[in-house]
Amino acid sequence: MAMVDDASNLVTLSLLHSKDGAPKAFREFHKLAEDQTGQRLVHLRDDKGGEFSGKEFDQYCISAGITRECTIVATPEQNGWVEQANRWIAEGTIAKLTEANLPPSFWGFAALATVHEFNRAQVHNGKTPYEHVGSRVCSARRCYLVRIKDYSSSH
Repeated sequence: MAMVDDASNLVTLSLLHSKDGAPKAFREFHKLAEDQTGQRLVHLRDDKGGEFSGKEFDQYCISAGITRECTIVATPEQNGWVEQANRWIAEGTIAKLTEANLPPSFWGFAALATVHEFNRAQVHNGKTPYEHVGSRVCSARRCYLVRIKDYSSSH
C-alpha cells in the first residue's frame, strides 16, 4: 500500500498480505509522519478500495482530527498522484526483478528499493522528497551502483 504526502511527494510503502492490514499500516504511517515532520496530518484521501472501511478506522480518524475524502469508485484520475506512484512502483519493481533475473518472491524487496530510489532522486520544488521531510541532503557517500543494461545501442 503506497501512501503519498502531498506537500513533499514523499512515498511510504507498506507491504501487506491483505487489505485487512491497511488500518494498522496507516496508523504507523500517521505516527511516523507526524514525528518526522512535527506537523499534524489533517487530511486523508482514499479510493474506497475497502482498505479503510469500518467504524473502528472512522473513529480513529475522528479522534486524531483527520478529515477524510473518498474519491468516486473506478475514477483513478481523482486519486492521481497515488495512482501514478502505484504504476511506477510496479514498473520499477518488474524492471528490477527482470534485470536481476529474480523470482517473484523478491517483489517486496524490489518495490521497497524502487520507493527508496524515488524518495532520494525525484526533485519536487528544488528538493527531493527525502530532503523535504528530513531536511537533510542525501550523501553521495551512501550511493549504490546497480548494473543496468544499455538498450540504447544496437549489438
